[in-house]
Amino acid sequence: MSILQVIISGIVQGITEFLPISSDGHLAILHGYFKLTQTDLFFDVCLHIGTLFSVLIFFRKRILELIQKKDLKYFLYLSLGTVPAVIAGLLFEKNISSFYDNAVIVSLSLFFTGSMLFVGQFFLSETYRGKRGVNFLDSIVVGIMQAIALLPGVSRSGMTISTALIRKIKAEEAFNFSFLLSVPAVLAAVIYETFKVLKGVEPILNPAWNYILGIIISFLVGLVSLPLLARVINGRKLYLFGIYCFIIGGVAFFLLK
Repeated sequence: MSILQVIISGIVQGITEFLPISSDGHLAILHGYFKLTQTDLFFDVCLHIGTLFSVLIFFRKRILELIQKKDLKYFLYLSLGTVPAVIAGLLFEKNISSFYDNAVIVSLSLFFTGSMLFVGQFFLSETYRGKRGVNFLDSIVVGIMQAIALLPGVSRSGMTISTALIRKIKAEEAFNFSFLLSVPAVLAAVIYETFKVLKGVEPILNPAWNYILGIIISFLVGLVSLPLLARVINGRKLYLFGIYCFIIGGVAFFLLK
């Protein structure tokens, strides 16, 4: 990859990882646009490392609060919510990787994301807006939706936030739980992919500075994107991302086919 491609990929990851429009779907579109014949999954994982650091910085007060209060129940909910994605990732890894070049799957996944965002928007309205925190069942249901978001084109934040809103969880907590839930899932993926690289299972297709630059850019852009999404949810404008997903879903179909 050229430096320009790395920079663009880092910017796209930093924006789309947090805004509910599917980072993997956009990376798949970029792969198609740049005509990359072989997907560097480790580079994509490095981009997720950057946005993982963004989450840790943005939610540092909330994370420290949970640690200081020794809120074991909340940590249990995060653990339970992570299990479905870990299981699905291990069982369907090869299938998921092959979907990145599949125009139909990426497009339909983006359309599905858009539909879920419109449903989530409905539950942001004053009449149906939830007012409670996360419980045991919520963590499992939201976790299952996070697992579905392994498909390129299905937004992880879009699925988890919309599902939490549908479950009548208050908007602020839906936002917090969604991104705190991403930490163990992304961390597990990073460890797994790094292990494969060290074992020679996953090839290194780029020089080291490309990976480092990708991490830095996705981290910096992610720090800007997170507060933007928080404002959108508070302003009840989730549907705007739904419209965008429908549009980009059509773009994906023509670029990847």
